[in-house]
Amino acid sequence: MAPAVKRTRDGKKKKKTSRAVTYTKSKAAPDHPIRKDSTFVGILRHHDFYKPDDVYKDNMICIYMVLKKLKSNKSSSLERTVSYLNFMYLMDNHLKTMAEVVLDEMNIKARPVQLPSQADKYFLTLPKKDLETWKSTAELQVIFGCSILVMFKNISTHSYMPFMTTRIDAMKAKAGIGRGTELKVPFSEKVAEGLNYELGASPNVKEYLIEYVLEKANYSTRLGTLCKYLLSILAFAEMTSFVILYKTLLVPNSPVLDIAELGAEVHLLHETYCAIASTEYPQFFKFYEGKTRTHLLNKNRWPLLLDIAMLIMIEEGTSTTLGNYVPASRVKRSTFKDFCVGIHARKQTRVRNKKLKIALSYLTGVSRFEMMSSSEEEEEPEQEEDVEDDQEGEEE
Repeated sequence: MAPAVKRTRDGKKKKKTSRAVTYTKSKAAPDHPIRKDSTFVGILRHHDFYKPDDVYKDNMICIYMVLKKLKSNKSSSLERTVSYLNFMYLMDNHLKTMAEVVLDEMNIKARPVQLPSQADKYFLTLPKKDLETWKSTAELQVIFGCSILVMFKNISTHSYMPFMTTRIDAMKAKAGIGRGTELKVPFSEKVAEGLNYELGASPNVKEYLIEYVLEKANYSTRLGTLCKYLLSILAFAEMTSFVILYKTLLVPNSPVLDIAELGAEVHLLHETYCAIASTEYPQFFKFYEGKTRTHLLNKNRWPLLLDIAMLIMIEEGTSTTLGNYVPASRVKRSTFKDFCVGIHARKQTRVRNKKLKIALSYLTGVSRFEMMSSSEEEEEPEQEEDVEDDQEGEEE
């Protein structure tokens, strides 16, 4: 069947009209130094990866440029991500592998730029001030420590600045910086949140950083002392639910663990505990074993036990250690949970009373001994005087 012929309103056959499309050749763009070797248009200045011409002379220039880009409000999240990895690379060449792996993982093709030799080629403005007095090595180490903490800290509006300020004061002391030297938080809340979002989800970043800190903590240097402090902060990071159960129920051997209704959750908790205890670094289980056994730390494995443990902490007045993990008002109470809390409290009271009795008996024994020894010392001089009186009487 032939296709229907299109006609006009008058019944006449409609003529075909061709639309002529004209193409105009645009002038070929001149070779641009930024795009000359690019594989796609996205490789622009914000993908630059700074490297010094001379590690000993020009490294500070690269660090200044990287930190400037990190703090700039005009920088995109991608710029800050590359700048963060660039900063870690500049601070220690041992983190070069981490930077390369993460960039490849995120499909970011960073282009190396040698400074200061290639600054004019890529239209970069170098600092005119003297960088030798800009930041000391100790101050850069503190900023480096803050960069590590950003990857592991849950960024929140009300806790980020107080947390970082307190940690900076402690790290200044570890790095040998005097109290008179003012050192502000290097990254704003917005920058820290962006870095944590972009890189914090990558297990490679955290694993590399933990391994680096563990290695440097073995050295008796200021950086080693700083890394030891960082290890104390990072221990059991992102394992809050397990830590609460461990401290509240496992350590005191709470009778709550013997309740039949909680048997299934207790079994799962025991499985997690055995897995963590079998590793070389239990405090960093999340970052070493989390890739394959993340489910072991899922708080949904023991919801009742966790609620009971948090209610116990609230009753004992230790709920402030929860930080911003969960507000006390969100823990739902029930008759069964209150019953478990009561059993735990009664046992803890008996344990405390027993320890108190032992302590009192010990202290009473010590006091009696001291009284006896002191009384004997007082009686000895009197006996000597009596002996002398007897001798005098015999002579007479």
